[in-house]
Amino acid sequence: MDVGRRIRNAYQENDKESLQQITRQELPELRSQIEHFHVLFSYQWLKENKVFGLDTVDIRMGGLLQCIKRAESRIEDYLSGQIDCIDELEVEILPFTDFYTDKDFVATIANQWHTIATASMIYTT
Repeated sequence: MDVGRRIRNAYQENDKESLQQITRQELPELRSQIEHFHVLFSYQWLKENKVFGLDTVDIRMGGLLQCIKRAESRIEDYLSGQIDCIDELEVEILPFTDFYTDKDFVATIANQWHTIATASMIYTT
């Protein structure tokens, strides 16, 4: 689903009608679909495995659901005039890979959740 890209585009184009439609219809539907997926995933996991490891999926699904709720809240605050801008949509998106393309080599990074879940530092040793 490309909802994140469409939110960013609608915001940049000041298309408040599209932002409202995404926030009030698409994001709640997306949350519902994720909750349903989590139920099905958990059921299948427990049929094939012991419970160990399922907590990681719970954390990730819970975090994803909270991110969607936060997006709904931030957009609603913007649409209602409670905030003048959505700061996270004002900044440039950083590249996911190839930070060194200008250095004549390709960097490969691992898809580790703690390095891609947020631009903020949440991982400590």
